[in-house]
Amino acid sequence: MILVFFLLSFLGFQGCGQSQTASSKRSEFVLSAVMYKGIVDVKMEEGYTEDEIKKFKKESFLTPGSAFLTESGDLSKVQSDYTETNGTSKRGSIKYIIHAAPGARDARKISDTNLITHFPGDHDKVDMDFEPTIEKIKNSIKNALDLANKNNIQSVAIPLVGGKIFFGRINKGIKPDTKGKSNQEMPAITLVDLARAIVDVALLKKYEKLSVKFVDYGMSKGIRSQYLLKAALAKSQLAKSQSEMVVYGSGKRGITDFSLHGCDAIINAANIEGEFGGGISGIIGDATGMRDAIDAAVKNKIIEFYNKNYRLL
Repeated sequence: MILVFFLLSFLGFQGCGQSQTASSKRSEFVLSAVMYKGIVDVKMEEGYTEDEIKKFKKESFLTPGSAFLTESGDLSKVQSDYTETNGTSKRGSIKYIIHAAPGARDARKISDTNLITHFPGDHDKVDMDFEPTIEKIKNSIKNALDLANKNNIQSVAIPLVGGKIFFGRINKGIKPDTKGKSNQEMPAITLVDLARAIVDVALLKKYEKLSVKFVDYGMSKGIRSQYLLKAALAKSQLAKSQSEMVVYGSGKRGITDFSLHGCDAIINAANIEGEFGGGISGIIGDATGMRDAIDAAVKNKIIEFYNKNYRLL
């Protein structure tokens, strides 16, 4: 099993192949003259109460910890060469995006759905059912890899899901900055803890046939993320040879570049709204050339799921 991992802003995931079952599920969605014809395969995280399900259904949100798979739009058209560390090369493109969704894009006030742009110091005001946690992140990665197996995807690149936009919200003790001056308490969970948790999920025996790569996105924090990744690999006791499978980007080379990681599928740091967001998610969405159409297709699939399985709630 090959393991490679994207931490912080890095990311790259590839899967090759598609089952006949998956291809038979194709649907057509149209939005503003942009058409998405492709798979929308959703794996909802289970274990929520009826009251919690009602809240997510009302918003047409995924349950936190869910994942969904789509095709990659324009990314599939960009053919490039990738050379393995052993010297072998292959030509291909990114065919699939698997979206890991640990929480809502914006925090919500308790007892209603009013958005909170910044996470408030008074956590009693926040509806924690919508909030990301490290367990929800692990579940979203697990469900993403389950979708990879289900759809006969063979290689995957995983980012540090939750390592940027969601990170402050994972640590309930973090307070918002005041006039640019940090007023943060010591986080209960570090980025290394988060990295290790995701690596540990990828190491589960059920995913041993998947080829997984960790990819540093190559942004300004690239050096820092390299340390985080090495620490996560060390804590997970991966073999030294496996650590060589870490891929480091540079400049604009990152998860959307097949020649960097050689993966057919990439994991997107998504949200339970089922939409492309900002940061690395926005970069991936823009690279598809049809982010709005894919968003609409996923939303239709979520509504279809609730109508089929929780019609009476």
